[in-house]
Amino acid sequence: MTWLDGHGLAGEPLRLSLSLNPTHVAALDLDQDSDLDLVTANSIPDKRLSDNVSVFVQDGRRSFGDRRNYAIGKGPVALAHGDLNADARPDLFALDPGSFSVLLNLGSGRLAAALAAKLTGEARAAALADLDADGDLDALVAGGLPGARLTGEPRGGVCALLNDGKGTLRKSFELETGSSPAAITAGDLDGGAGVDLIVSDSGAGGIEVLLNIDTLDGRPARVDLLDERTPPGAHALADLNGDARLELLSSALDEPLVRLRENRGGRWDGEPATFHTLEPLTHLHAADLTGDGLPDVIGRAKSGTRVVWMENVSSPRGPDEPPEIEPRDCAPRRESPFRRGDATQDGRLNLGDAVAILAELFLGKPEAGCADAGDVDDDGRVNLTDAIELLQSLFAGKASPPAPLDVCGPDPTADELGCQAFLPCTP
Repeated sequence: MTWLDGHGLAGEPLRLSLSLNPTHVAALDLDQDSDLDLVTANSIPDKRLSDNVSVFVQDGRRSFGDRRNYAIGKGPVALAHGDLNADARPDLFALDPGSFSVLLNLGSGRLAAALAAKLTGEARAAALADLDADGDLDALVAGGLPGARLTGEPRGGVCALLNDGKGTLRKSFELETGSSPAAITAGDLDGGAGVDLIVSDSGAGGIEVLLNIDTLDGRPARVDLLDERTPPGAHALADLNGDARLELLSSALDEPLVRLRENRGGRWDGEPATFHTLEPLTHLHAADLTGDGLPDVIGRAKSGTRVVWMENVSSPRGPDEPPEIEPRDCAPRRESPFRRGDATQDGRLNLGDAVAILAELFLGKPEAGCADAGDVDDDGRVNLTDAIELLQSLFAGKASPPAPLDVCGPDPTADELGCQAFLPCTP
């Protein structure tokens, strides 16, 4: 992780010892000492082992204690937090495709063992909101519903889990949406009664706005379908211009852009403003990164190697002032020195490095934190040619890869790859 300096610029990265394959991260004050702690949901490749959430409690001096792990269901797809048992402490709600887990906060940054329950269908996303206006948070799970429509198409929708006030969640109703709901957000969008929902459908290429959900049968008072033209990837709600209305931001699943729609009393019927980013974004979050009192937007790139933030440059002068954001890199990249071709970061050039490059390209294996090391021919891309060039250098007498090679050094060629960490060159 990286601390920001109040101007959106990052300091030196702080490395935490994580479980394998963290899929989600949340920052919240678990121990109620006024500083934020970290929680990650982790996927463990070994099918014999449970997946888990890891808790890192901050000491107030920008350092974190040892990791504590808590078992959850297999294949986490969502992680949410809020007070589920009315003790004024934030609890965790972890979702996997076939079940959910509630981890109640015991205080001092410790959690109780997960209370798990099965779900029917295939869960993909979750949100917490007080659906029945009884003062405690309920859960909304978006995904595939059991059975099929009369047309034979799969059913997609939202399953509502009502809270008994003690953290026990039980199914209340189902609400049908598009066939492939992939993200869900709850909030008050129009100032009316009842919870409002935003649901992204990755199959239909649209976003459904469901206003004023009735807690008895789950029927919304109104449904608006926003045409995104391309399948949406993620969305977020934030009052960007200080008019007490939540604007809607959405990313595209396969295109490097973010759309911003103004809230006109619960309607987003105007043409969205479009902002281009370096990569498609799979997660969007709103937070004040610059200390000016206005929420900025931060997104995780689909490649998993980049975070993009969008500075809020709106004028907080009310509803007549349209919100504006400016996409930026999260921070000037702090490049680590490296040795070209050493994709495995073991300090040697050998066949294993070519295998690692091929595994990244064709098996989906993530690179080890230094994409520049795999760019053997220094053309600003990692592709099949790099593996071939390395093999020819090792076994066919072809010239060695360009610098830096024998000693650690920076990339002499400017490109978009970067090298965030290279262990053999770390003091």
